[in-house]
Amino acid sequence: MEKLVQADPPVSVDPDENNIIYKDRLLNWQILSKNRNLLFGLAISWVMLLHMTNFPVIDKWEGFKENSLLMSVYRLIDLGGVGVDIFLFLSGIGLYYSFSRCSDLRRFYEKRLKRVLIPYLFVGTVYWIIKDIVYGEGIVRFFRDLFWITYYSEGASTYWYINFILSMYILFPLFYYLLENKYRNINMVLLLALSLGLIYVMYTETPELYLHIEKSVARIPVFILGCYWGKIVKMGKTMNRGWVIYALIIPWMGGFFQYAGRHGGIPWKVTSRLWYGMLAIAVCIMVSLFFTVIDLGKINWFLNMAGTLSLELYLFHIAMQRILKLVFPDYKAWSMRKNCILYFLLVIALSFILANLYHFISSQISKKLNRH
Repeated sequence: MEKLVQADPPVSVDPDENNIIYKDRLLNWQILSKNRNLLFGLAISWVMLLHMTNFPVIDKWEGFKENSLLMSVYRLIDLGGVGVDIFLFLSGIGLYYSFSRCSDLRRFYEKRLKRVLIPYLFVGTVYWIIKDIVYGEGIVRFFRDLFWITYYSEGASTYWYINFILSMYILFPLFYYLLENKYRNINMVLLLALSLGLIYVMYTETPELYLHIEKSVARIPVFILGCYWGKIVKMGKTMNRGWVIYALIIPWMGGFFQYAGRHGGIPWKVTSRLWYGMLAIAVCIMVSLFFTVIDLGKINWFLNMAGTLSLELYLFHIAMQRILKLVFPDYKAWSMRKNCILYFLLVIALSFILANLYHFISSQISKKLNRH
């Protein structure tokens, strides 16, 4: 889950009626760039909390229904998939920054592959060896899992995000050229229409394949929107106050999407992904506005640190959590909510340690290679 590249200094913006607090540039799209690490940190934290519900006991609602506060917290955690949409929206913006500075395709792809594929092959190889060779079906299954063949054939989605973001890297130069010319608004609408059409065709014509890879296909629109927003953010355009209203309304629209899907014959899995994409943009706006005004000290530090390590945390926490369940499949702790939470915290702690260690070692290696 790749970091945004360093943003250019904001372009001067003249005050106008829509810029409520001009001197602080509060309503300026540059706030997404200034708070990018923090947003990444929030997103990966949200995703990790969602994965906590993979523990059998925590996934049950008993004990939550009687407490409205706990129920609200559980519902918020259950929306953790929005964190992935935040990654994709911000990644689209970050790729625009990077490609607008240097459009050399070889350098672009080299940088992306080094940033994402090498960490995945390192962590993924260890994980799939343990799962498929030590505890599983053997070497053939290992290669099928490592290179996402089982994702398409069976819906085995352990590291689906890596496969998807690499696919978007391949397509990004095309998106960039379509969204950089004078027809960018029209092209954006056409790209969104094509992506929504792909979702519809796959859902109606190849429903089994769609259910396997719906986590990817249904998120193409939010990535396209991120690519489109890249220019808006880099130019430092003023954010119309209507976007604040949008950000306040969208979180309450989940019921509408559920109702529309039910009466339109479309499953919640399809409509929810579209809502998640819209909700991701709303969260980016509101969180950026909040942290532009308020500094929460250590919380800011933690989220920025988690954002810097977001890719490594994603890789390690999934591996650690699933290896733990492989090694102790019948451990009595799985029947006790308190113990599940303690083990989850242990997984997160180990993930942060390993992510920091990997990040430090890889940075040192990169520095030495660059010197030569």
